Amino acid sequence: MNPPVIDLTKIKTKAAEAQKAATVASTPSDLPSQPAPDLASPVAGGPSIVPQVQLPTADEPEKEFQCYKSTIDNQRIAMPNGKIIFITKGQHITDDPSVIEFLDKEIAAGFPYLKRGVAVMSSDLDPMTALRKKHFAEFQAELAAGTKAAVPAPVIGNSSTATLSPASTAALAALSAGSDSPAS
Repeated sequence: MNPPVIDLTKIKTKAAEAQKAATVASTPSDLPSQPAPDLASPVAGGPSIVPQVQLPTADEPEKEFQCYKSTIDNQRIAMPNGKIIFITKGQHITDDPSVIEFLDKEIAAGFPYLKRGVAVMSSDLDPMTALRKKHFAEFQAELAAGTKAAVPAPVIGNSSTATLSPASTAALAALSAGSDSPAS
């Protein structure tokens, strides 16, 4: 028994006609305006799995966040009110008092996979801000110790002209021609 023969040209033409019809029907004026999908979401337009921590601007005061460490890399913990706490890469960082209170009660009740970590400031969550703070603290310590000048003095001097002495006659030709490429 022979397998059925499929005519690919008919399939391609039908697909092209359907695509053309969809393109004509969806002009920008016909489409409803929708917000851009959340790219951090597993499904475009759905809620984000891991909410992003908002970093402070220069005007905002620093906030304190509580860090929780887990022995399980990725897990979900359901709160009594139905809210889901996502632990990713073995940690959860939050500033929500209800979540902190719930997790502290769970740890006190003997939840074996979760431990309370250290409290971190919002500037410490941004690695560049933390690095700037570290370098500034080191700079201030050096200033206080007197090992570093507050502002380095500019180098002021007289420039002089040096004479060039070519290593070979080929280099002499390159120097006299004004070329900075090596002689061949």
